[in-house]
This record gives sequence, C-alpha cells and structure tokens, in this order.
Amino acid sequence: MTTSRNSVKSHGSACIASLCENIKTSTFKQDVLQKKRNAVLVDGVILNGPITDSKAGEKFVEEACKIIMEEIIQKADDVTEKVCEWQAPETLKKILDLEMRDTGESHQKLLQLCQDVIKYTYEVSPVFLLVEEAVIKKMIEFIGWEEGDGIFNPGGSVSNMYAMNLARYKFCPEIKEKGLSGLPRLVLFTSEECHYSMKKAASFLGIGTENVYFVKTDERGKMIPEELEKQVQRARKEGSAPFLVCATAGTTVLGAFDPLDKIADICEKHDLWLHVDGLLKKCYSAKAAYLFQQDKFYDVSYDTGDKSIQCSRRPDAFKFWLMWKALGTTGLEERVNRALALARYLLTVLNSLFP
Repeated sequence: MTTSRNSVKSHGSACIASLCENIKTSTFKQDVLQKKRNAVLVDGVILNGPITDSKAGEKFVEEACKIIMEEIIQKADDVTEKVCEWQAPETLKKILDLEMRDTGESHQKLLQLCQDVIKYTYEVSPVFLLVEEAVIKKMIEFIGWEEGDGIFNPGGSVSNMYAMNLARYKFCPEIKEKGLSGLPRLVLFTSEECHYSMKKAASFLGIGTENVYFVKTDERGKMIPEELEKQVQRARKEGSAPFLVCATAGTTVLGAFDPLDKIADICEKHDLWLHVDGLLKKCYSAKAAYLFQQDKFYDVSYDTGDKSIQCSRRPDAFKFWLMWKALGTTGLEERVNRALALARYLLTVLNSLFP
C-alpha cells in the first residue's frame, strides 16, 4: 500500500492539531483544578474567582460604540434618513422587549437592544420612559407590593431631597402655591450616621440645617427609637412642627440598618412622614397645558414629566435596565451574594487578626 506525501502531510497536521488541542484542554483542566484548590469559599460562594468575562465586555463596548457611530454620528447629516422613527408606546414595548428575565440575554441580543433604543430615541425620549416604567414595575414586584409608583433620580442626594419635599407637601399642601410665608418652624429627624445630603436638602429647600435633629445611634450605628421619641417630644415643647423622619437602610460608614418597624410605630403615633406613598405628581405638577395635553392620540399616562422637578431627565434607569438584561435576575443575585460573602470574609479575617 502506498501513501502520498500530501496525505501524510495532512495526517501529520491533523495529529499535531489534535495534540495541541489536548495540551490546551489539559492545561485548561489543570488551571481549573488549581483554581478550585485555591478557592476561598464563604457560604458556598467562591470569593476569588472571576465574576465577569473582561474580554467579552471589551468586545461588547467596541461593537456598541460602532453602532453609536453609525446610527447617531454618521446618519445625523444624512438627508435621506428620517428625523425620527415614531411608534406608539404600546408598539414600542413589543419592539424593545423590556422584560427583565432570570437569565441574561445574548451578546447579539444586547447589541440589537442598543440599536433599537437609538433608533426610537428622540427629543426627551419615549424609550427611556418605558425602560423606567419596566424597571420600577419589576422592583415593585420584588418588594411584594401590588401597586406603586416612582421615578429614577441621578443619585441618593436628589432622592433624599425629593423625600423631604414630598413630606413637607403632605404636611402643608398649600406651600406649593403660597410658599414658606406663614409656615411654622418645621423640624425633621434623622440618624447621626445619616448621609450628609440630608443637611444639604434642608438648606436647599429653605427648611434650614438647624432644623435637622440628629438622633443618637447605638454601637452598630442604628438609630435608637427611644432617642427618636425624645427628640420628637423636644421639638413639640419648643413649639416646632415635626413633619419627617428619615431612616437609613445601610449607612455610609457602618452599613447600619435603622430599626424600621419601631421607627414606623413612632411615626404613626406622631403622624410623621416616613415613606413615599404616591404624591409625586400632586407635589410637582405644573399643569402645563401646552405640553401635557389630555387629547393626545396615545395613552397620556405615559406623560410622566409632571412627576419630576426636571423637565427632561437623564436616562437614569437605562443603565440599570441594560445591566439587568445582560446579567439576568440570577446574575444580579450572584453579585449581591458575593458582595455579602466578601463582607463576612473580611470580618472573619479582622477578627482573627484582632481577637
């Protein structure tokens, strides 16, 4: 039997390729085994393992930037392109596939979502409003509520200011038209471990930083309910009008959670505001008839601009929505679990070093 030189060469190449693949596979398995041996486990969570694929992330950013260049920059001066691609809100919901699922979407699906968002975004954007609505609805479901409302803000500082202003509006609705004149001295209460933005909000809203009463905390940084009761009584004796308690769920330094149930009981006893219950539109609506017409050819409930102190807003919900779409609920849960496990591990290490 004779064998041609080409067939030998071909067979040899196949053997070398197979050998390289076996070496590669073997090396990979050894790496995995080594990582398993070196893994730091806390409550079944691997603390020192990779949680993201940096290469895949880099590729996604590159391709997303390419889409942005093509769809926004290059088409901007193309007279053959439409000024905008109008679609009714209900139709947009179907096109965009807003639902956040348990598992993350594929690389290509995420890029398609980015392209669709760009395509249907114009002026102050119907797309980001629908994204915000979808995220808030999902978060309400997780909390266990049957209904609710809200908006996304640029950060915690603005959110605290919103809460303070809403509490004041509930206490004294006429302030919206008549202003601060004639109001009693308003006092609010918060933990001495609270975020610094509480004082800034009091200053900005004209309440005054001296009217922010800081409540003592325990050794773990949690507000002491009995001290809150004392402060409320003190304010009343001074002739002031207590209107708000701002509790904290995770302080900046110690990560402390105030005892919300006990604080809620005190708020109920003294008729103080503790949580948001849907006054956004009543508090902020300017009833701009030229803008929020009630006879539009689509559902006007989508006109949510009157719930905000801003006219147009940054797409604050979009970042969270896209991350949720990419990772899925399970992926987000894994990251939260890992963060908590890391905190417990750090505590274990510190306790061993400083018994």
